[in-house]
Amino acid sequence: MLGVAGVRAAAPGRVPPDLVVLAGPPAPGPAGAVDHLVVTVRNGRGVVGPLVLPGRGPCLRCAAMAGHGPHPGPRTAAPHVVTATGALAVGQVLAAVDGPVRGGDPPASWAAQLEIDPDTARITARRVHRHPDCPCRTASVPTAPCGTTAQGWTITV
Repeated sequence: MLGVAGVRAAAPGRVPPDLVVLAGPPAPGPAGAVDHLVVTVRNGRGVVGPLVLPGRGPCLRCAAMAGHGPHPGPRTAAPHVVTATGALAVGQVLAAVDGPVRGGDPPASWAAQLEIDPDTARITARRVHRHPDCPCRTASVPTAPCGTTAQGWTITV
């Protein structure tokens, strides 16, 4: 079904990805200008985002500097939370590929973290803004480097 929509899988390094999904703890450091989406669980809750569009909004370093970065605590969640987080992430990936990656409007996870409450299944959006002390603040073009490198499991789309 995804192949019909133009989505393809490729081995990393062969084809430059349009979007990278970070499903592990990202490591700080310089990176190329590839759009990326963080997907994780923390303290029993699923978290999708932020979707980072280098040079067009805040990066993961901005989120960390504002206190929205990785938090200590268990990186586990109940199976229903993991499933819901995965479904939300897939929706955000498809919205990103249909949107900003191809020139359209960004999805809800752009410059935001979407957090799934395991008890109510409600999704809360927490905005992430460019931090005044982050180097990405001076970036003005999509090819500017982002504040965090892609590390962990990746899905190239």
